[in-house]
Amino acid sequence: MKDRAARALGTLGWCCGMAALGAQALGGCGSTVDSACPASCDDQIACTTDVCDAASSACLNLADHSLCESDQLCGQSGCATAPACMSDGDCDDASFCNGEETCAMGQCKAGVPPSCDDAIDCTTGTCDEAKMSCTQIPDHAACGVGKLCSSEDGCVVAPECQTPVDCSDGIHCNGFELCDATLCVSGAPPSCDDKVDCTVDLCEEASAGCAHVPNDAACPPNHSCDSLVGCKPECTGNATCGDASVCNGIETCIAGGCEPGTALSCLPYETCVAATGCSAPRHSLSFDGVNDIAFTTFAAATLNALTIEAWVRDTKGSGYRAIVQTSLNLDRALYIYPNGELGLYPCDTDGMAVPFNTWTHVAASWDGLTLRYYVNGVKMNKEVTGCSAFTSVELVYLGAQYSGDGESWKGEIDDARFWNVARTDAEIAANMAKTLNGKEAGLIGYWPLDAGSGNIAIDYSPSGYNGQLGTTANVDSADPLWSSAVGF
Repeated sequence: MKDRAARALGTLGWCCGMAALGAQALGGCGSTVDSACPASCDDQIACTTDVCDAASSACLNLADHSLCESDQLCGQSGCATAPACMSDGDCDDASFCNGEETCAMGQCKAGVPPSCDDAIDCTTGTCDEAKMSCTQIPDHAACGVGKLCSSEDGCVVAPECQTPVDCSDGIHCNGFELCDATLCVSGAPPSCDDKVDCTVDLCEEASAGCAHVPNDAACPPNHSCDSLVGCKPECTGNATCGDASVCNGIETCIAGGCEPGTALSCLPYETCVAATGCSAPRHSLSFDGVNDIAFTTFAAATLNALTIEAWVRDTKGSGYRAIVQTSLNLDRALYIYPNGELGLYPCDTDGMAVPFNTWTHVAASWDGLTLRYYVNGVKMNKEVTGCSAFTSVELVYLGAQYSGDGESWKGEIDDARFWNVARTDAEIAANMAKTLNGKEAGLIGYWPLDAGSGNIAIDYSPSGYNGQLGTTANVDSADPLWSSAVGF
């Protein structure tokens, strides 16, 4: 017999790992996790064996005095000097499988764990805490062909049979015996492998299921075994879990183990710096006020609401200055007009004043009825009604009125955004100086203009409407220049 000396490992009613994961348990381990123990029964005491008792849906933390020094016992705070005593009863910890404690010369002494060796080579014994006795499991695989293991006589010639009932030994953990022709053959023992390297996986006969006992000794230093996830770093607070990188999230200490944080989601053109997070060299496009232009092709659509916004720095200071125009026929165009005020053509030409030669966030929002203007997140008192729906949004231009009538933008444009919803006052103010992730609801065009080189303005919205600089796919005189000056 292979004596596992499992003083606590044989305890009846331990949770099956499958049940702990919400899967159907083997045999009588319970059907779901609803009545099972917490995810981890680790009590952070090195001298206890921590297991789940499915019968009571509670954790068992069983003292193992053999893990302490000879003059110590395992208690609620770990190994400690054995207490003074007058009789054996003063020392009893109510656990059968770790032996019977005794009182010797006024001090408690650990007992000797019971031996489950029955001197039969083909059986495996474990200590059963509930029954306060040993359980012997025949291992038919230890016998030769044509033989089976008897818990009383060892390997014996397999008996003749007519049905599987004639072969059953009534033991779950050595498998379901079969009748092959007229001879009994052993079955395949159930697999209790929970795929967690640091647990001891045992078949539990009483519950016809499995026990998965955390084994901290199988983990690296300063780690403990969690029966669900494996080895985890031990901790006493969040500060002991940090890895000095914000890129993979903020680690936290939960129930004595370090839990990973949620990794940052950087934009494709950004890199993550451990100390500061997502970042990228910022840029904008600088227009010459003569013939510079950037444009993209949209899928034809009718919009019943929209928001257009961008950061701009106007160095022209006179005439019509086109920021964003949609469609060839001037269906809608966001301008700074000769009076220096923001307006959305043709709905309105009298909006809010935009400072000259100063980085400014501008926005126009239309909900299908009312047009509103914003400068640096502040809404204009005036609201305009009467705009009709956008009948054909097919092209979007930055920095120019495409007919080339002298209404081009001079200065920088940065972080242009196009939405098919009317953004609220709060949304515009809260997000105008923040980098978007490109997945925001209603975002149909997002050009951060941060590439810094090339003649493509990448659209990071789900639409993917990448823009072209200049009038041709090659570098030409109408290309706006990349600038390191930025709005925020």
